[in-house]
Parts: sequence; structure tokens; C-alpha cells
Amino acid sequence: MFIQTETTPNPSTLKFLPGCPVMEKGTADFTDTNDARRSPLATALFGVEGIIRVFLGLNFITLSKSDDKGWDNMKIRILTTIMEHFQSGQPVITASAATTGPAESGGEDSIGAQIKDLIDTRIRPAATQDGGDVTYRGFKDGVAYLEFHGSASNLMMGIENMLRHYVPELEAVKDHRDALPKPGLETPEGKAIQGLLEEQVNPAVAAHGGHISWSMSRTTRPISGSKGDARDVVWRT
Repeated sequence: MFIQTETTPNPSTLKFLPGCPVMEKGTADFTDTNDARRSPLATALFGVEGIIRVFLGLNFITLSKSDDKGWDNMKIRILTTIMEHFQSGQPVITASAATTGPAESGGEDSIGAQIKDLIDTRIRPAATQDGGDVTYRGFKDGVAYLEFHGSASNLMMGIENMLRHYVPELEAVKDHRDALPKPGLETPEGKAIQGLLEEQVNPAVAAHGGHISWSMSRTTRPISGSKGDARDVVWRT
């Protein structure tokens, strides 16, 4: 079995092509071992020290590592793990947990259909080449809501510029998670922080192709992740 590797725009993310189908259809994105329990392949890859994310596409595997690890010391173990999995005959995703990928909006109007067509024919092919994927989730009030997987989150600004060129009615592109209910953000403190971000911080960040947002969880610590050229600050409380 010959497994190729390809670099991505993110030096902490590497793409592996095993030369055979990985997912029968759709994609799967795993960020921890608990989430990966439905995938024997992802579970095995998380056993490689330093792996923090596993993304499975139709014919590729994209892995992300922690900053304190180097690919040179990890590649042999990764390649061995991928080879052993496909030689074992185990499924990539267990039958009871098989998925067709993220659910997409139904009953789309003509604008939504046009956006979805552009994503499927122009954007997704480029995103998968870099080890990621983009899925259309809906269009409302001039905003296209997309789901980003793997390294595709770095393409948000470029995707927005392209879609606005072809779809004049589109005003912005947002991560679909921004549209999910966030009850904690309705508190006075939440509204104050959100107002500060939108009025004073994001206008400057947007000039550099980024965006800062925050959401709620059960813990009480901030975490960060890249979005565009900014740091995507997610405040957990």
C-alpha cells in the first residue's frame, strides 16, 4: 500500500492519501478520542502522540497535531497506523454510526440554490485539496451559513469574496454555529462583551481578513482557534 502525503496551508495539518476510498460518502470530523469512538480508524490515529484532530474525506485523511510535536517524528507511526487499519478489513465508520455528512437545509430558494451550486462545483473541490471541506447550511437575511471542516476554516474570507462576486444578494458568510441558540449570551454580561467585540474589536480585525466571536459552554475558561487572519476567541462559561 502506497500512502502519499500533501502539505496544507496550515503547517500543523497534513493530508494523507492512502490510494483507496476512505469514506463511502460524506465526511467525518473528530476532535477527541471520545468523539472518535464510532471510527476505528480515527481512534487508532488518536493513539499517535500529538494528534489533536482527525478529518476523513472521500479519499483522504487530514490530521492536525499539537504545536509541540513535529511531523518528522510522527509520520512513520501515522503511516503504519493507516496501513494496518486498511489491511485489517475494519470499517472506517462503524455501521451503526455511519453518516452521510452534515445535514443541509431543504426547501432552498433560488439564491440558496445558487450558493449551494457554487460551493459544490467551485469551493469544495479546492477545500478538499487542502484537506478540508465546506457544507452549505442555509441562507437568511443576506447571510450564507456554512459548515467548515478541517483546514477549510482558513478559507472563509476567500469564500465570502467569491460568493459575493457571483451572488449580489449575499452580504456575508458566517460559520453556521453563529446561528445556533446561545442562551448565555442574552445575559447583561454577555451582551456587553458581544457589543464590545462588534463595535470596537471586529471592525479592526476584519481589515486583516478575520473575525472574533464567542459562545457558551459549561466550563469557565477561554479557548482560541484560528479563523481567517484573526484568533477565533470562544469564551466558555
